[in-house]
Amino acid sequence: MPVRPLYLNRPRLEALLAASDFDAIVATSFKNVYYLPGALIETQRRIPLRLGIVVWPRHGEPTLIVGDIEEGLARRESHLADVRAYVEFRTSPIDALAQVLEEKGLAREHPLPCRCLHRHPEEHP
Repeated sequence: MPVRPLYLNRPRLEALLAASDFDAIVATSFKNVYYLPGALIETQRRIPLRLGIVVWPRHGEPTLIVGDIEEGLARRESHLADVRAYVEFRTSPIDALAQVLEEKGLAREHPLPCRCLHRHPEEHP
C-alpha cells in the first residue's frame, strides 16, 4: 500500500492523453517519475543515470521501470500495479523500456532522442 498521497489527477491526464495525438507518455525526469506513479525514488535525483521510467499508454495500464536496487521501494510507494526492474550494470533501462513498449504495442516507428540511438544502431539507420 503506497505511503504517500497521490498528487496526480489521473482522470485529467487520461483525458488529455485521449485528446492528443500521442500513443503514450514516456517520462524519465525525477519530478515526473515522482508525480505520475507517486514513487519518490531519491537516488534518481542524486544519480540521474539511474533511470526511473514511466510508460503511460493512451490505452491500457501504466508501467513504472526502475533499477533493481529501487524495486522494493517503488513497489511500496507507487500507485501503479505494474512495476518492473532492470538489473543495473547488466541490463539497460532503455532495453527495459523497449520491452515494455513492445508489449504494449507501442514499438512502432517513432523518433527517439539522439542519445538513445547508440543502444541499438542497427535498428535506427
